[in-house]
Amino acid sequence: MATTIHVGDEVQVCVTRRAEKRLDGRRAAEGKRAAVTRGKVIAISREAGRVTVEGHNLRIKHLKRSARHPNGGRLEREHPIAIARVMLVAADGKPVRLADAVRLDGKIVRKEGTGKSGA
Repeated sequence: MATTIHVGDEVQVCVTRRAEKRLDGRRAAEGKRAAVTRGKVIAISREAGRVTVEGHNLRIKHLKRSARHPNGGRLEREHPIAIARVMLVAADGKPVRLADAVRLDGKIVRKEGTGKSGA
C-alpha cells in the first residue's frame, strides 16, 4: 500500500487516551502544551511503516567524552513512530484523512477525505 504522507508535510500526531493523560500531566508540570503535537515530517521509512516527526518522540542519548565530543553531554533527537499515528494537516488547520485517487490519465494523487461514513 502506498503511503500518502510525504517529507515536509505538516502532520498531527495522535496518541491514545492513556498516553494523553500521562503526557498532559508531565507537560503541564513542565509548562508545555497538551499532548497533541504538530510538526513537519523529517523522514519516512516506508518498508518499516515508520515516520519521524519534528519535535515528537524525543529521546536523549548520553555521550561519553571523545575526540568528536570533547565535553560529552546529552544529545536529544527525534525517533520514528508508526505512520498510522499521524494525520495530515490541511490548509485550514484541521487534520484530515487521506486516500489515493486515480485520475483519468492514470496518475495517482492524494485526495482528502472527511473521515466520516456517508450519511
